[in-house]
Amino acid sequence: MTNYPFEEIEQKEFNLKFSFEMLTSTIMFSQKVQSIYPDEKHPVYKECNKLVDSIVDQLSDKDCDTLNSYFNRINLDNQLDDS
Repeated sequence: MTNYPFEEIEQKEFNLKFSFEMLTSTIMFSQKVQSIYPDEKHPVYKECNKLVDSIVDQLSDKDCDTLNSYFNRINLDNQLDDS
């Protein structure tokens, strides 16, 4: 037994499953945090970027394209609502 009880879990790679709603919420939350910390060198910005990249890297090209279209649509709807 080691003195550091988290060593094993820190080495583990997780394969998590998210619903579409959870996936989009997580990405949008990360984007919101990045808008609060817009400096690309800030550690918070970098961590959010790593999170989104790790999610997107696990998506198929088709799913990635669909998500991009979904977010473009949301942005367009928001712009129209603001006008």
